Amino acid sequence: MSERASVQSKEDLKKVLEGAALKDVGVVLDNRNGLVLQDILELLSRMTVLTIYNSKIDGKSAKALVAALEKNETLTKLSLGGLSVVGMRAFAAAVEKFRMLTTLDLWSNKIDDEGARAIALSLQRNSSLTSLNICCNKIGDEGAKAMAAALEINSVLTDLNLDHNKIGDDGAQALAAALEKNNKLTVFCLDSNKIGDEGAEALGAALEKNSALTHLYLHSNKIGDKGAAALGAALARNNSLAYLNLDYNKIGGKGAGALVAGLDRNSTLTELMVKNNKIDDQGMEAFAALGRNKTLTSLVLWENRIGNRGAKAIATAL
Repeated sequence: MSERASVQSKEDLKKVLEGAALKDVGVVLDNRNGLVLQDILELLSRMTVLTIYNSKIDGKSAKALVAALEKNETLTKLSLGGLSVVGMRAFAAAVEKFRMLTTLDLWSNKIDDEGARAIALSLQRNSSLTSLNICCNKIGDEGAKAMAAALEINSVLTDLNLDHNKIGDDGAQALAAALEKNNKLTVFCLDSNKIGDEGAEALGAALEKNSALTHLYLHSNKIGDKGAAALGAALARNNSLAYLNLDYNKIGGKGAGALVAGLDRNSTLTELMVKNNKIDDQGMEAFAALGRNKTLTSLVLWENRIGNRGAKAIATAL
């Protein structure tokens, strides 16, 4: 891939236009530099990767972008940040028509449940996207349910990022139900949402049936011992998950013990992250006694409630 061409002025744009090769282009649309979306659309047929920062694209401009993307045969990766609400809705409804795009990044666009529903409906009919990032938005349980419905139908998406939204247990339960049927998604990020034990229990049940997911991110939620117990039970039966991130939750000693019990019967997980939970000496002793597992290579236990007893148990195990 060619080096990224940074476009922050009309002069930058002129230099890119003078180039012959397809470009990885990063653009800052800003009233102060005079750049407008139409300037970029003139370049679209010569790009494979486009990132637009601070776009503030309105409905009319979004329609122009959609029309250009429908005809485009070169762009495979698109990242848009800062779309207006109207622009986002116009763009979201057209995702199904983008035949060439494989990666779509819509971080920080104030996408709400209605916007998520529009994206989800398009996702049901899209056959090219393999990676979708809609992190740092305002998607709640209803938007998550819409995405779950799309996952039950879509057969090409392998990477979905929903971190930093407002998804709670209801949304997590719907997504979990979709995972029981979806056999394509391999990376799923739900960091920094509002998922508690009920949502984690549903995800655990899904992992017992799912054989495709390799990476699950649940960092910074509200998962306690009950949720950890369900995930531990899933580890005992799952044969695909290689990475599980449970940092910054509310898991204590009992939850740690349940995770260890699952790890004793697991042969695929290589990385487990449980930093900054409520794991005490009892939990540390459980991890120290982890003996039969031969695949785990990384266990992160920082910032828990480790006392002298727990530290001694871990030191002895090492």
